Amino acid sequence: MAPVVPGFTTQPAKLEATIKAIADHGAAFVGANLLYLKGGTKDHFMGFLQQQFPHLVASYNRLYAGAYAKSEYVKAVRGMIDVLQQRYDVRRRRSRDEESVAEDADTVEEEKAAPQQAALSWES
Repeated sequence: MAPVVPGFTTQPAKLEATIKAIADHGAAFVGANLLYLKGGTKDHFMGFLQQQFPHLVASYNRLYAGAYAKSEYVKAVRGMIDVLQQRYDVRRRRSRDEESVAEDADTVEEEKAAPQQAALSWES
């Protein structure tokens, strides 16, 4: 779910509707990233805001002093997303290391639960 755009898609009701729809369609996980603005992308986006949503320009200039939104804002949005991921049981995707550990644990559990196969004898 990216980018999550401040002032456009960060309202709790919009985030919830999106994450619920993702869960309703059977997703096992959902990731989310806030809008990233750098270089030409930032110039283009700010130009778009100036033309279409001039009342948001000052807020964006404060929020995006650099390429990323201010960390306290990111934490607040991430907190809402975390709550919704839990509510709809679509956790964040595991990292490759976490997946490897989980797969190893699953294999061990499967081996413990699997009945032992009788030895085959090719001799009559």
